Amino acid sequence: MRPSEVSTQQIVDAGFEIQRTGSTVSGYKLKKVIGKGRPERLMEVWEQEMNGRPEVYDSDEPHVLEPEVEELLAELNDKISKELHGILVKVDKKIRNMADKKVNLIKQDFEVEGQNLYAQIDELEAFIGSLELDNDKLRMKLYEEQSKPNEQFENEKTILKLRDRLRGKTELLNERQLRIDELTELTQMLREAKA
Repeated sequence: MRPSEVSTQQIVDAGFEIQRTGSTVSGYKLKKVIGKGRPERLMEVWEQEMNGRPEVYDSDEPHVLEPEVEELLAELNDKISKELHGILVKVDKKIRNMADKKVNLIKQDFEVEGQNLYAQIDELEAFIGSLELDNDKLRMKLYEEQSKPNEQFENEKTILKLRDRLRGKTELLNERQLRIDELTELTQMLREAKA
């Protein structure tokens, strides 16, 4: 068997030189750099020598891609950009829809709350009206009792009772009026919040 015309060191040196240019090592490139040898054998020796070794690149020189690879990379970037844009548009629409639904639910809650407050105010106003009627009746009765000349002692007891009842009704009336004022303020705040 005749000795190989290309040494292992020559193949390794040629492979590193190819890598420094940013190209991938192949049998034909090795033959081109060395100038002789069968591409299959050159590549076989290179792979045996490089088995387990990291590839070495010259960090000062920029890595240049093949034109076909550059074109594929540009197409891939285009596709990714379009798909990402589509995803972002869908996500934005979903977020807007969710926000709109929440705002609508909050508005509905405000409207229901406002209607409940109006109903409470109406009830309280009706109750105050009945208390005012009771008040007027008690005043009339008190006036009648005070104007009677006879049975003064009994009249005074009745007057005291009527005064106590009148005072109680007046306090209740004042409390209800305060509650109406609070509800009116709350209703005004709800109207401003809805606007």
